[in-house]
Amino acid sequence: MKKVGIFSLNGNVPGLKFAIKNLQNILFESNIKWIGFYPRGIKLCSKTFESTIDVSIFLKSIEPIDLYQNYNTLEIKHSEIEIAIIFGSQPQSELISYFDSMGIFYIQVPFSRLNDSFTSDYCVGSDSYQNEAIRLIDKISDTGLSHHKITFIEFQDAFLGRTSSIISDAANIDLTIAQEKDITNDIFLILSHPFLMQIIILINKKYITTKELLNRFQSNLTDYRSVDMSFLYYESIEPSVVDRVKALQVCHEIARLMKEEIYNQIINFKNGDLTIRTFKN
Repeated sequence: MKKVGIFSLNGNVPGLKFAIKNLQNILFESNIKWIGFYPRGIKLCSKTFESTIDVSIFLKSIEPIDLYQNYNTLEIKHSEIEIAIIFGSQPQSELISYFDSMGIFYIQVPFSRLNDSFTSDYCVGSDSYQNEAIRLIDKISDTGLSHHKITFIEFQDAFLGRTSSIISDAANIDLTIAQEKDITNDIFLILSHPFLMQIIILINKKYITTKELLNRFQSNLTDYRSVDMSFLYYESIEPSVVDRVKALQVCHEIARLMKEEIYNQIINFKNGDLTIRTFKN
């Protein structure tokens, strides 16, 4: 019986519950007898396959703001967990070092709504999040067609700006500030000209806000709309078909690694294919 703990470094991203529920079935079909649990987590689902196999999976969310916390406060014991499945975009050296010190094996998989992994081309959950953001931006754009003014849309993206860039192309955004390099004097030229139609500017709040942008480039501009989309509640977003397929691929890879007892690995997407690598601190 393998005792497995499920952890999320980015909260309950779209597709996470779907992945965990399917991971139960896949591991069971692979003849891996296990109990997935974390005693202080949030119970997602419980299913009894046999009288001797009680599969109860729990999610322990470690918020990104606690990136440098002392992981000893988690009070994880080897007697409670033998293997940790970590759902997150970036390998956290502090957490992995903690698991190493406790003799706990781990496998990390790329799950993040913002697709902000340095090592993986794709993170499960990002397609669902992008689809919902584009849907809302389309509504904002439709309501502003009769206005000849600028609409600023503030979006909470990661430092890589990948999500902002993808949304910009798909939603036909006029100007996108996804990274710091996008903050140039061209913004002043755009804000200084009279508007003959609606102009939409997407701003990654990681680098600058609408107020800061106007104070820097055009403090006299008063006739504009500003919409804050950082409120987008991603936990209620249903996973897209793409994220469901990717999640299943990841679950099957987890099952393969566990069956072959290959641990302390990070699963990534590279050019559409799954790859694994050993974490290097």
